[in-house]
Order: sequence, then C-alpha cells, then structure tokens
Amino acid sequence: QSRKAPMLVSGSAVTMVFRTVMGGPLGGRFDFTYMKPMSVPDGANLLHTTLKYYGQGRTISPELALYASAQMGGHPYYLYCLATSKCEGKDFTDEQSVERVIRYEIENGKIYGFWRTHFDNNREQINKDDDTELGKKIIYYFTRYNNQPVDTKAIADKLKVPKKAVAEKIEKLYAADLVYRTAEKFYTFNDICLMRFIKFVYEQDLEGVDEIDLSQQGLINTMKGKFLEMVAEVSMLKFNHERLPGAWFGRSEEAEEVKVPLFQYVRTQTVKASTSPAYQIDVLGKEQNNYRVWLCECKYTRKPMSLTQVKKLENAARALCREMEEEGRPIPDIQFWLISTGGFTGEVQELVRSREDIFASDYDGINSIFKAFGSNYSIPLFLKDQAG
Repeated sequence: QSRKAPMLVSGSAVTMVFRTVMGGPLGGRFDFTYMKPMSVPDGANLLHTTLKYYGQGRTISPELALYASAQMGGHPYYLYCLATSKCEGKDFTDEQSVERVIRYEIENGKIYGFWRTHFDNNREQINKDDDTELGKKIIYYFTRYNNQPVDTKAIADKLKVPKKAVAEKIEKLYAADLVYRTAEKFYTFNDICLMRFIKFVYEQDLEGVDEIDLSQQGLINTMKGKFLEMVAEVSMLKFNHERLPGAWFGRSEEAEEVKVPLFQYVRTQTVKASTSPAYQIDVLGKEQNNYRVWLCECKYTRKPMSLTQVKKLENAARALCREMEEEGRPIPDIQFWLISTGGFTGEVQELVRSREDIFASDYDGINSIFKAFGSNYSIPLFLKDQAG
C-alpha cells in the first residue's frame, strides 16, 4: 500500500500466493501480477553470462544461445540448469548437442528433480482419480496447450468422456499449481520444459494416445524471421532518457547525440483507416508523458533497405493518423526508425540526412544499441538472405 516502501510478495506456488495475498485478512491490499519468463534474447544473454561463471570454459555461439533460450522458453532457472548440467560430454557446439543437454536435464537432471518433487508433493491432487488411466490421459493432452487456454471440450471429445470429468481434473491441476486462472479460464503456464517433463513421464505409460509435438521449431523459425524486431522491442523497452551516440541512429555528425525516451508501451501493431489498406508496423512505441510514437521498419537481410520500404512505412504512418482521427483521438507526432542489417541505399541515406524525423540504424548501429542495453553477444545473421 505504501508508495515509498511497497511490499512485494513473490513465489512460484502461484495458487498459494494468490489465495494468501488476495483473500483473507490481506484481501484488498495487494495487486496481482503474473511474472512472465524472459524474452528469448534476454534468455540468451543470461545463458552467455551463466556459462562464464559455471561453464568451465565452455562457450556458446549467439545463434545457439538463442536456440537454447527458445527451447527453454526464456526461463532463468532452466537456463541455469542448462549451464550447470552434469550431462556427460556436455557441449554446445550445435543444435543436437544443445538438445541432448536439455533432454538430459528434463529426464534425469535438475529440471527432472524439481518437477518430480513437485508432483510427489501434490500427488493427491495430480494422481487421485476414480479412473487413473483417464486422469493420466487428461494430463497428457493438457500439455498441448502450453501458454494457452485449456480447451476442456476438445480434450473431452478426444477421449470420448464427459466435459465435466475433464473440468474436474483441471481444477485439481489448478490446486497443484500446474495451471493458473484468469478471466474465469484456465491457462497452462508458459513452461515448455514442464510440458516436456509431463510428456516424458506419462507417455511411456499410456496406450492409444496421439503423440504430441512439443518441439519449439515453429517458435524458432518465427524467432529467426522476427529476431530484429525482437531486438528493437527489447531495446526500446529499456530506454530511459539516455543520451546515445548519434552515429548509432544514422546521424553523420559524430558529436551529435540522440536522447532516447521512456516508452509507455512497445508492440507490433496493425493499422487500418476506413479508406486505406491494412499495414503491419514492425514495432510501435508510445512515449510516456509525450504524445509521440516511434514507428520502426526492420529489415533482417544482407540487402540494403530501399526507398520502397521507407515509403511503405510512411503510408502506414498516414493510415495510423487517419485511423486515430476517425476514432476521435489526437494525432501524435511521428518518429520513424529504420533498422536494416544490410544498411541502406544511397537514396535512403540522402533522405535520412534531410529529415529530422527519421533515424536509421545499420548493423553496427543496432548492434551497438543492443549491447548498450545489456546484450553480451552480437546480433546473429541466421541465413544468407533472411527476409525481415
């Protein structure tokens, strides 16, 4: 309640913490926030740092650190387990070797021990069913909803059982802190390692169930295509009125500095006015206490960004302004930020020099910004001609 010395109560036993601070004698005194895992880039940072202290000389490339972070869902504890794993012959030289260490941790190591203990401590809620086989199958199919609402009807239809039986089981999993509840829906935690643990433990005991694919390949492919946008978003979220070298933003004068703002929010956004096409803005940031937005166009490619991409971003800005005008909202000032790992054509460079409302960061520029705000690795180029 105090603004000067607020009390923060945290814990991984979400159900117990929620009931303690939101109800009973403490009811009404606390807000409740579910702390999400790190972003994949920040998780890669953590893995690099952890290996420095615990890796016994082992290192990992930026690309593989991102792969590992994606596979672990950005969870700090799991990344720590990966770095300190006792897996025999541990190394991080390719995706197969990283996956071997992850599998060891989930099936034999510290991650296995953590969740095995949790399941044993909550055995009554997890395993006590009138139909033990059905209970296991419900838990098994529940893993496909990682970080999504649990579709009790779909599970019931799959197993040909009443929806009520599935709902009762999910209630027990809630009591065991394996799901959380919001807006009267049950969600699984964003915890791919938990899902892989459940799959490992239950799959071998069950017959007649469809195999569930818990690989993160879809996420990894998306990450490769969207990584530069993630870098821009993560960096912008850390801006807080710092003064940075103007050269990082395409300013020619070395002495010039750019003061970055504190953003109220940063996100990808689609805009469309009544008479315009829909435009997806790679990254949009709304400045705090200032009615100005940054619109970012990110090109993760070795080819220079051309004037065509710049014009597309300007069209998106016009659509955004028209959309806000039609909704009766004030029109913001616009700051464009072009980010291209392949640099810029001469036309774009000339345009940037003539416009105060356009920043432009090439590979060296965005890499310097990324490192200035906590990264300990360089931005990787996954593919020779990765589209962005």
